[in-house]
Amino acid sequence: MKIGLVQFSPIPRNRKKNIEIADGLTQSLEKGDVDYIIFPEMIFTGYMFECKEDIKDFVEDGETGVTVTWAKELAKRVHSYVQIGYPQALIKDGKVLYYNSICIVNPEGLVRNYQKSFLYSQDEKWAEEGPGFQTYDFPELGQYRKAGPGICMDINPYRFEAEFTKFEFANFHKSKGTTFFPCSMAWLSSGDGEENLFNYWLTRFSPIVLQEDQADYKPSLIAISNRSGTEKDTKFAGSSCVIRVDGFKKVSLLGYLHEDQEGLIIVNTENNEEEDYDEDDE
Repeated sequence: MKIGLVQFSPIPRNRKKNIEIADGLTQSLEKGDVDYIIFPEMIFTGYMFECKEDIKDFVEDGETGVTVTWAKELAKRVHSYVQIGYPQALIKDGKVLYYNSICIVNPEGLVRNYQKSFLYSQDEKWAEEGPGFQTYDFPELGQYRKAGPGICMDINPYRFEAEFTKFEFANFHKSKGTTFFPCSMAWLSSGDGEENLFNYWLTRFSPIVLQEDQADYKPSLIAISNRSGTEKDTKFAGSSCVIRVDGFKKVSLLGYLHEDQEGLIIVNTENNEEEDYDEDDE
């Protein structure tokens, strides 16, 4: 499978300009170049919103909104799944609720929306909790057809209050037999470096990484698209990556972007070949 990871620093609250950046990074893609493209969390709006009033002009419908419509066009053009984060407005029981969401669009334009289940403190200022983790069946992805998307804080302990070793996200997906974990993130930089960040992310997938090999064992893919840059003095970690898990403690870092790089990379998960399509070293 060929996975595309997009990483850049969005201009806060400038959806038009951010779409232009994304267009520039993906314009050279053709059919067959990629099977699944992942964009970061809330990449067209920026992440730092302070209340519902602050974000109300940027929330979108999950079927016809600006971001979903753009994702549909890209998915159709390159015949690929497209996953991208955005703030969603959803009507439930007559009330308009806001969610930190991702849409996943297949090559035929079918849209699935997943709402972030575990909110970070910044999300709690405006968003509702999603209904829970989800596993989707995407037959076109072959052995990685069981996909469990995540949004940033989803892989952490609930509100940082649950026990660290509860591993809610990973254990849920282990029980479902999920083999592909596409994650859209706005993960903050701790300043500890990429290697420590990769190790932390792997730790949060411990139930998957530490599975004992069985006769019917299936390899797993962890694919993370994280934004870069700084917004309101908050620095983000970048370091988008694809990691393959081939058995008990058998992990391979197949491709990644550095913390401050911007661009698109495509990682072929079967032969470990990484292709740089539009990458800028800052």
